Amino acid sequence: WAVLDDFVPVGAVIEARKEITVMHNFFVDGEIWVGKQADVGATITQKRVRGDRVLWLDEEALQSTAFVKEGQQHPCCFKTLASVLKSIDRLVT
Repeated sequence: WAVLDDFVPVGAVIEARKEITVMHNFFVDGEIWVGKQADVGATITQKRVRGDRVLWLDEEALQSTAFVKEGQQHPCCFKTLASVLKSIDRLVT
């Protein structure tokens, strides 16, 4: 790991947080895989072990301006978050 002071400008952090906050109600509890093989096992939620909440986003989702959940369309924008993630990708590749 590394520490890079000011790698992400404070303004970008604030804006990305606003973008993510719009999705707060759609985060789900983090899960744990229980099993010895990839195809045999189960996922469980155990807050004492993993208390985070997650929202999985792929490249297509990061470019979206809206999403549909339970039959309703919701506006969203991840322009700043996508930019921050691209900067991190460039750094580590």
